[in-house]
Amino acid sequence: MAEIGIVASIFGVAAFGTKVAKSLYETGDVMIHAHQQIASMAKHVSQFTVVLRHLGRVLEAEKGNCSKDLLRDIQKLKHSCKRTFKEINATIRSRRLKPFIPVRWLFKKAKAKELEARLDSEQSMLQTMIQSVTVSKLGSIQS
Repeated sequence: MAEIGIVASIFGVAAFGTKVAKSLYETGDVMIHAHQQIASMAKHVSQFTVVLRHLGRVLEAEKGNCSKDLLRDIQKLKHSCKRTFKEINATIRSRRLKPFIPVRWLFKKAKAKELEARLDSEQSMLQTMIQSVTVSKLGSIQS
């Protein structure tokens, strides 16, 4: 039954990612010179949340068929994803110095790129988790 909690928390992280993506899109509209970069990152976060939701659906369908180790690893990765979303949100959404957003972006762009690279890594790991669950299911069908 641990899957139920993980499924709920996966969907929660995906919803948080959606909010972060929305925040990124809104911030991109404000920052004329950085719009393309922010919009690209928002698209990346949106696509990432699709993978999270897919993992949630796969886990939901495979209740009781996942090993404890796999569920533990998914839980750790979920926490890492949430931490990355929080860092992206903090990097992009600073309420201070609003008139100087384009200038601030020049200094935050490197951090945003680093976080985007971390998202790539986490997305690869999530896709591996999905494949592990799928292979596990195929193995149980063939037995």
